[in-house]
Amino acid sequence: MGQISEPEQLEEGKYNIFLRGIQRYQIIEISQEAPYRVARVQFLEDEFPSYSDSEYFCEEIALNLWDLAPEIEFSLMEPDFVRGLDFATMINLICCCLDDSVYDKQRLLGTGDLGVRAQRVLEILDQKLRAKNLLCEFQALRPENPAWN
Repeated sequence: MGQISEPEQLEEGKYNIFLRGIQRYQIIEISQEAPYRVARVQFLEDEFPSYSDSEYFCEEIALNLWDLAPEIEFSLMEPDFVRGLDFATMINLICCCLDDSVYDKQRLLGTGDLGVRAQRVLEILDQKLRAKNLLCEFQALRPENPAWN
């Protein structure tokens, strides 16, 4: 379940919307498809890690975001902004901003344990950071003229 904000009507009559997730749920039954979906749902609760674990994840993720800052497209993903968010919002926002497929993002967001979700986010950011560092190492080997290869 979410809250729609910032609707923007497009020329062809469609809309771009920003949907802020409020509550996770599982669809039990869809009772109507058109003109909009109506469903019976079961609300799902997130499991939170301990305070010390969440502090660890927040700090490590903020450090990785700092090192990856040029690669992060979402302008609000600056480390200081991230540090100011509550734990669940921070993890979920980063999940949404990853450059993975919609299905991978949804699978990650569907994980009910925020500690597991945070660990996976940290692993993804770490992989991106290692790839960035590896590219930087080999940048010096790149010829001035690519035609020389």
